[in-house]
Amino acid sequence: MYEIAPIDILFAVLLAMSVPAAVIWYLSSARVSKLFRDLVILGGLLWICLAFFNEDYVYMMLGITRADAAVHWRAALEAAQQLEEGKWPFRRALPLGNETYVAYLTFLHVILGATNYGAIAINGFLAFLGGLTLTRSLAQVFPLGRGREKWFFLLIFCPSTVFWTTANMKEGLMYWAICQILAPLIEASSTRRAPISLMGVIGLGVAGLFRPHIAMIWVFAAGISMLMFRKRIAWAVLLLLLMPMVFLALRAFVGSSLMSPTEALEVMERQYQGLNSPGAGSFIDHGTEGPIFFVSGFVATFFRPFPWEIKSLRTLIASAETWGLTFILILAWLQLGSNERRQLLRFPAIWSSIMICLFFSIIFTYLPIEGIIVRQRVQLIPGILVAALTPILFREHVREQKKLLELLPKVVPQVSPGLRSAFRNKAGKDLNIRRPELPQSFS
Repeated sequence: MYEIAPIDILFAVLLAMSVPAAVIWYLSSARVSKLFRDLVILGGLLWICLAFFNEDYVYMMLGITRADAAVHWRAALEAAQQLEEGKWPFRRALPLGNETYVAYLTFLHVILGATNYGAIAINGFLAFLGGLTLTRSLAQVFPLGRGREKWFFLLIFCPSTVFWTTANMKEGLMYWAICQILAPLIEASSTRRAPISLMGVIGLGVAGLFRPHIAMIWVFAAGISMLMFRKRIAWAVLLLLLMPMVFLALRAFVGSSLMSPTEALEVMERQYQGLNSPGAGSFIDHGTEGPIFFVSGFVATFFRPFPWEIKSLRTLIASAETWGLTFILILAWLQLGSNERRQLLRFPAIWSSIMICLFFSIIFTYLPIEGIIVRQRVQLIPGILVAALTPILFREHVREQKKLLELLPKVVPQVSPGLRSAFRNKAGKDLNIRRPELPQSFS
């Protein structure tokens, strides 16, 4: 257990005071109940408090070691010592990957005097803001529906997101960054807004510094999804033009030329061999022939840990969430009619999420440690949640839409059919009531 500095308490208090303001800011236009906002505020406050207990007590209860978190903090203390001696502690002028995170911890420690607890609180708060960002975007696209709030609550407080981002690791920063990238794609589904925003660019920069390979696949997925829609080619080209910058950062990060997809696969294969330790407690035994390309990763993405492999409370929780989200995803799409499914497949965010799942299935093929997969899946959670919850919110929006349109003749029964039709159209615009389909620009 590390010592808590007074500045850590100050950080926690300031972040806790920011929670109500953040909830009001993000959800003011979401048409949610006051009870829902109050519950989100309470959840955000508890999330901040978790920063001081997660790595010390919850990890111990679940049998998890600090591992990377401890390594990061030791490296930050060593970097701080070198800075005091007038030496630059990093290999590059602009750190990348793990060095970026160590530089972030070093800044918090040297400039502000914070310990790892302050960093954990900030990481958790950023993940909380990421969930609020996605909730606001989906609420703008689907403003109607009485059952939306329970799904919004899952979107904000997904268990693995809360657990793994409230740690001294990169997951909190990456989760926030990915949510900023994904949010404009969601909003572009039903508005004429550009599928990119200032916060999205900042999110891309953060992701590119901390995990260039993850930033690259999100940029690629976003660019390709926009190429699939008319009048979005310019933005897709712009996103794809950013890829060389991310690609160069990735080359520097992995220390390989990466001039072709084959070389990228060779790097991942070497990573697999380096992690291939059958003695590890959560080692995935793929047999003598090794993992099957894509298939093994796809299974790991949506189904691991298997229920029959549960050996501890930790794997029980991870398995329950993985299978639960997969079940919601499959059921949500099976319940759609063919026309509804066709309309939803015009969402750029849906296609981005699908491609992200495919890319992670390749990456997870070469991760033979189940514990690493569970943690790394946090970077995929925004895509899975959007893919799973969008059909549900769409159906609820359409259902409520039809109810409101059926009530219009009862509200204005004495007017002529022509005037009633005009009123219906005007009310539909004012209440954001549209036919149960996407705007014409995505047809």
